[in-house]
Amino acid sequence: MFTPPPPLNKINYEKYIQTDDIIEKYQILENVLVGNILSFAKGMGIYFNNKIKVTILQVDEPKVYRFKNIKMMGFDIRFKSNVSLPDYIGLGKGVSIGFGMIKRL
Repeated sequence: MFTPPPPLNKINYEKYIQTDDIIEKYQILENVLVGNILSFAKGMGIYFNNKIKVTILQVDEPKVYRFKNIKMMGFDIRFKSNVSLPDYIGLGKGVSIGFGMIKRL
């Protein structure tokens, strides 16, 4: 689970708001999470032999945030993955200011 929510960048935000299909919205979020996990792992010097999988379990209502004076959308998300992630790491944009912290449930 993320808390506070990681904001979507401008491109992903546009994709997200332009679709009405909830399955497509979840796929966008899942793809963002996979990219965030891969970025975190690369920064830690970890590389995976298998494909990273993320499944969204629940998404709370989106929240709008300002990040570096840019309006972004963020979410409280519950997800599962085939990667074991430690509690309290940050994934995504804005981790240095507290966005994207994860905690196992």
